[in-house]
Amino acid sequence: MKKKTAEIYKNIAKVLNEKLAEKRDLSRYDYYVMGGTPFKKAFPIINELLSKKKLTYAEYDVLKEYFRRQMILGVSHNKPFILSTYFQFGDVVITDLEKKIIWDSLKDLGLTEEDIDDLTFSGAVRAYAIEKGLLKINPNTKKRVLKRKYR
Repeated sequence: MKKKTAEIYKNIAKVLNEKLAEKRDLSRYDYYVMGGTPFKKAFPIINELLSKKKLTYAEYDVLKEYFRRQMILGVSHNKPFILSTYFQFGDVVITDLEKKIIWDSLKDLGLTEEDIDDLTFSGAVRAYAIEKGLLKINPNTKKRVLKRKYR
């Protein structure tokens, strides 16, 4: 097990604790961007990190609870269904070509097609919309909102 793996999961646990304090949750997309592995593979990893004392019990517990919650969600892994989802931000519609680029960017993160689900993909689309200036994050509430010209 790489030393970097422990650092990745310690960082994810830290962010999860911050999100819990805000009564929010970490999106699947953000989890993968931070270096997290697919949830089925993550359980053995955090168990090993705990046994080697590279995670504290508190970090382990917050990670385990997050993985458990994410695994019980009903999600679709059907690529045609996911790519046919309609995304619109104000007057701007995300095109099929843009969706293909977003899909490929998820694969560039190391995800396989079996790991990409509709929740992860929609998180990636939101990140894409923020990058393109279609959404902004309100600094007061930390929520994503349409930019003023689209309201």
